[in-house]
Amino acid sequence: MDRALAYAWMDLASERAYKDLLARREGYWNALSEVERERALQQGASIYAEYGDDVAKPRIEAVLRRARSKTTGSRLGAVGALRIQISDGAGGMMEVDGSQYYASKYWKPEEYFTWQEKTWVDLPRGQVEVGELESSDQQNSTTE
Repeated sequence: MDRALAYAWMDLASERAYKDLLARREGYWNALSEVERERALQQGASIYAEYGDDVAKPRIEAVLRRARSKTTGSRLGAVGALRIQISDGAGGMMEVDGSQYYASKYWKPEEYFTWQEKTWVDLPRGQVEVGELESSDQQNSTTE
């Protein structure tokens, strides 16, 4: 476990000052020794140099522009009845309407950053209620 390096990455994650990430970052910092803090600041400088917003945002802007220039459809942005298959993240595939896939919030840098900002600022809150343990008859049914 490298707590100094973990802090450096958490500091980067907190770069945009989202309150949940800032709170976690401070917890990481408070758990570090003085030696670890010094090392965290040193490692953080090289992480920011490669992955901080100052360098990462221009990179993603270039990628989005390049990818957007290869979209399918008319020059005016209409995609017709286009259906696109993408990974569902669980090893399978799912089909998405082309107009959803090519929505400008995913491909135009300023709209993308605005969408991302809203996502992180307005994090949904949930509540989980854990009930009593229940017995499962699964073991009995598999042996019969």
